[in-house]
Amino acid sequence: MFFAVYCASGIVAGARLFESVFDVPYDRAMWYGAAATILYTFVGGFLAVSWTDTVQATLMIFALIITPIVVILGLGGPAESLVLVEQLDPSKLDFFKGASVVGVISLLAWGLGYVGQPHILARFMAAESVRTIPVARRIGMT
Repeated sequence: MFFAVYCASGIVAGARLFESVFDVPYDRAMWYGAAATILYTFVGGFLAVSWTDTVQATLMIFALIITPIVVILGLGGPAESLVLVEQLDPSKLDFFKGASVVGVISLLAWGLGYVGQPHILARFMAAESVRTIPVARRIGMT
């Protein structure tokens, strides 16, 4: 059930992208997005999907690393950034604000469920042999 919601959110996101970039109605954009997904899956198969995931993950990693650096440098450096945050809301610098035992356990458990999701398991099932699993696991977890 949850995987269906996950897939639906991807379809909606693709339709919104087509709608905003190509200025087409939402319902037509949804069909275009579905057709594009089906086409590249049929043309490239599982390998195309894996490469798409790799490119998306790489973009997200760079965005997560570069965005804070650009913002901090844009504000004048780390010290100036911290001063600005403290002026706006000093509680934002308190890492333990609102922390509870249930919250910590919830954050730790989040990562445990991720490896059992169908789209993650499919990547492991696609391994060439059992010997490649440890390397794939290290790369995936990194």
